[in-house]
Amino acid sequence: MGGSATKEKLERSSKTGVLALPNEGLSKLPPAVLEVFPHLRTLDLSANKLATLPDGCFAKSATLRQVNVASNKLNALPVSLLGLAKLEQLNVSGNALTKLPPALGGLVGLKRLVVAGNRLASLPSELGSLGKLESLDASDNQLRELPTSMEKLKALTELLLDRNRLSTLPAQLAAAPRLKILSVTENCLDVGGFPVEVLRDSAICTLRVDGNPITDRDLRSLPGFVEYEARETAVRKKQEA
Repeated sequence: MGGSATKEKLERSSKTGVLALPNEGLSKLPPAVLEVFPHLRTLDLSANKLATLPDGCFAKSATLRQVNVASNKLNALPVSLLGLAKLEQLNVSGNALTKLPPALGGLVGLKRLVVAGNRLASLPSELGSLGKLESLDASDNQLRELPTSMEKLKALTELLLDRNRLSTLPAQLAAAPRLKILSVTENCLDVGGFPVEVLRDSAICTLRVDGNPITDRDLRSLPGFVEYEARETAVRKKQEA
């Protein structure tokens, strides 16, 4: 990393609270970058070559609201990042993560979480502690199941799980009161793995299941499809009005 443009970004960041260093070829964070962390509200380190982040690099970053470290080589998240109670948006997509630590539940202010494009086989049950989470994108992983604690996500409106290995969905998803969009294309879902409750009792009005063993005809034959179709039609008419 170098050049006058980068130096200017670092100098401005202390005043603006914004530091964007995407595509800089960074394999580690220079001291000059770490020094401005306590002043930041927004941090973008996407599309670099970072395999690790220093354990304590976010220890004094209480003002951070947005962190984007997508498209790096991270195989773990630093503990200090998971202690940012005021963080609202976190994008760690396109890395090499094989698991998310239970400490993720400490991000109680999080509204948007993007973990797509990693190697995750599961999501931690502590995810249910994220009471303000509105959008979760865990597409393009290796997920085989979902935690039942997702019923506690009272603010969740969008759940994207495309291109995983899910063969069942937890019936508890129906208890997420604001969940409107559920996308599970290209998984392993058949009729037996699709809970009636998700159709009948949920608030879901946009459901995407293309590329699964379950067919559209199968879905329509399930108890609860009439209720889902009524919700979907109501939303469509409202948008067309």
